[in-house]
Amino acid sequence: MNKKKIGLTGLGIILLIVGILFLLKNKEKSFNPIKIEKTSYIKNWTDKPYLDTIVYIGLTELDIRGVSVQIKILSDDIEVEDMELLGFIQGNIGNQYIIFIKDTGRLESIDIISHELIHLNQMYDSRLINGSIELIWENQIFNKDDIMEYNLRPWEIEAKYLGLELSYKLKQKLY
Repeated sequence: MNKKKIGLTGLGIILLIVGILFLLKNKEKSFNPIKIEKTSYIKNWTDKPYLDTIVYIGLTELDIRGVSVQIKILSDDIEVEDMELLGFIQGNIGNQYIIFIKDTGRLESIDIISHELIHLNQMYDSRLINGSIELIWENQIFNKDDIMEYNLRPWEIEAKYLGLELSYKLKQKLY
C-alpha cells in the first residue's frame, strides 16, 4: 500500500475510535435498581420509561401515598409569560394529578419533576388550590387575570428551592 492509503486508513480508524468514545461518553447513565411498591397509582403515557420511577421516588421522599399521577409529554409550542415552559402540573381533585413534562433526558427530567412534585405536595396539603379563575395560596386568594410575576409567586419560590433539594435526593437514590 502506498503512504496515502495508509494515512487515510489510519485517519478512518482514529475517527471511528473517537466516534465510539463520543457515543459511550454521552450515553445516559441508567438508574440504580429500584423496588417499586404500590403506594400510589402512576401511569406514564410517554416513551420515557424512567419518568414513572422518578415520580415514584419523589412521592416516596415526600411521604405522599394514595395519589394518582399521570405523566404526559408537554407540547413544544406552549409558552407562559414569554418563558419556555419545561413542565407543569394539573390536579387537586380527589388526589388525581397530571404532570406534563418537556421531552428531555434523565437528569433534566429529575429537576423538572422534582419542581412539579413540590407543587403536587402543596396541592396535596391544600396549601395551593388552583381554581378556574382564582388561585389560593395558604388561604390568600389570587385572581388569575391579575397575578404577580412568575418569579415572585411564593408557591413558585418554594417549589424552586425545595425542588432543588428533592432533585438532589432523587439523584442520590437513582445514581
